This record gives sequence, structure tokens and C-alpha cells, in this order.
Amino acid sequence: MSAPIHFRAIHPPSSSSSSSSSPPLVPTSDDNTEEILHDYLALSVNLRDLYAQWTTDDHVFANLAPRFAGIRILRQPPLENLLSFICSTNNNIARITQMVDKLCVNYGTYVGDLNGVPYYDFPTVETLAEAAAAKTAAGEEEDNLETKLRGMGYGYRAKYIAKTVLILANDHPPNWLEDLRTKTYREAHESLLTLSGVGPKVADCVCLMSLDQHAAVPVDTHVFQIAVRDYKFRAKGAGKGMGTMNKATYEAVGEFFRKLWGPYAGWAQSVVFTADLRAFADHGKTETLTVRRVKEEGVIVKREDTGESVMVEKDVKVKTEDVFREGKRRSRRVIERVNVKRVRRDDGDDGLENRID
Repeated sequence: MSAPIHFRAIHPPSSSSSSSSSPPLVPTSDDNTEEILHDYLALSVNLRDLYAQWTTDDHVFANLAPRFAGIRILRQPPLENLLSFICSTNNNIARITQMVDKLCVNYGTYVGDLNGVPYYDFPTVETLAEAAAAKTAAGEEEDNLETKLRGMGYGYRAKYIAKTVLILANDHPPNWLEDLRTKTYREAHESLLTLSGVGPKVADCVCLMSLDQHAAVPVDTHVFQIAVRDYKFRAKGAGKGMGTMNKATYEAVGEFFRKLWGPYAGWAQSVVFTADLRAFADHGKTETLTVRRVKEEGVIVKREDTGESVMVEKDVKVKTEDVFREGKRRSRRVIERVNVKRVRRDDGDDGLENRID
């Protein structure tokens, strides 16, 4: 039995309700929010058992698990996930978010306002395909989907999105993407590769995060480096070097991790991938007490010069700072050094001449 979910359901106002800028907070009698959340968060997957299995089978994962517990793969709507990952090619998270938001605002259905912010649903295949095929009465292309997306900053991705929605609308039945959940991983992966702008990595991301293909392992240069560095993976013919990322290497890395982690390899990969990101370098690390100790030491060095009956005493006072963590000294640095010379002359003068260098 899974743990209860704590949430608040906010519903758009009905047409008969009073005009208000914010939807009511009272849930309707047929509210299915909890069911939606269970599905979207993939709560039917027993993450505790999977972590236990991966910890037993993989020493690298065992070291990371305590710091990265609870990382879960979402079960996202296939179309939304597919087009989002097409937007992700050679891109960053901030720009990807903006592109997805623009698709919703310009082509999605208005849902309602919350605290003055309007929200839109993700557009359907039919809406996007109609926009992609828009032509003038003379048969010329007007401001269709590709043209408008280019104007919004999508670049070459605009063409991929337009072509993909046309393929989905014209060459496949309405629920073709959702039906890939019933196929094998290989069948689903190969089917996605027929779409415009979809390569092996994007196909694996959609398989893993939308199509219940939990063994899919998206591989990029970063994942390849993790495989080589932490798991001593070597591509065929690479010798002592890393080798290059090509189709054969991509498939070999995926198979390597599937053999290691099993049917939910993609979930395990997400943990290892997250742990290696610079932003999470210190995540979950136990804070250690740092103790600084300052110590002052004095060393006297004597030198006699019998020719002039002179004896020089060099008193070197050194102040050092030691840094201790977890009971061990980690570093030492000199923070002050004072040299004092005392000169004695054997000329009947019992006095001392002190000089500070």
C-alpha cells in the first residue's frame, strides 16, 4: 500500500458560476485528482524494492543511494513528452521550458486563471496538425505552424515539430503513441525513430518517461563518461581510450546498464545521472565539524663565529593554523612568522643587541 498523497485540487469555474479570476478550491464530486497523481508520479512502482536490488548488484549505486533516495520517473503524456524532447536538442532547460509554454499559450486550450496567472492545456495533435497544414485559398503556405514557431525562436526545431504532428495525424491512428505502451521496448523505440527530429536518445527518453518502457536507458556523452569512468565500460575497438559515441556505442552502453540493473534500468540510470550533476555535488552530504587550531612555536638556532668572538642566536617564532575535520588534520598553513636575532659579542659587553627581521 502506497503512502497517502497530500494535495489541493483547484477546479476551473463552470459557465454558470460567478465570474471570478480564480477557480474555486472546492473539489467536485467526481474529482479524480488523486488517481491522476498516482498515474503521473508512477506510484505503482515500488521504488524501495528497486533501490534494494540495485544496491546489492551495483557498488557504485550503493554509495549514491543514501544521498539520492526517492528519485522517480514520471509517466508523462506521450505527445507532450515527445514534443518537449524535440525542443530539447542542443538546448537548455530554461529555453525548453519557454518553448513548451509557448506551445500551450498559442495552441492549447485555456484552463483558467490562478492568482492572476492564466493556464493552458497542452495542445492536441489535431490542433497542431491543422496549424501545420494551414494554406491560403491559392494553395500557398501562410503563417503555418513551422513559420510561427520559427518566429518564436524555435529555430530548426520548428520544422521537426511541424513534420512530426503531420505524420501523427495523417499516417497513424489517433492513439498510436499511447498504444506504444503495449509494445516491446524495441518495437516502441523503432517506431519513434520514424518521426521527424527523433534520434535514439529522444526515442529512449519518450520510451522511459511516457511509454512504460522502464528498461530504456537514454545515453548521451555525459552518461557515456559515467559508464567509462565509474563502471570501466570500454567500447569495442576503443583500446585504452574512451572511444567515440556512435550508434554501436550507444546501443552497447544501453545494453551494459540493462544487464547490470535489470528491467528498470532507466530508473537506476536517472539516479546515477543526477548524482553526477555539478548542481548536486554536495546534495545529501553530512555536514562535518571544522575545527581550527592556532599554535605558536619558537625555535632557537645558534651560530658561533670564533673569528670575531660573535655568537648569533636566531629565534624563529612561527604561528600556524591547523584545520581538523572528522578528527583528522586536513591542512596546515603558516599565518605569522617573526624572526628575532640576538647578537652576543665577547668584548666585555654583556649586553644583547636584538634585531627583528
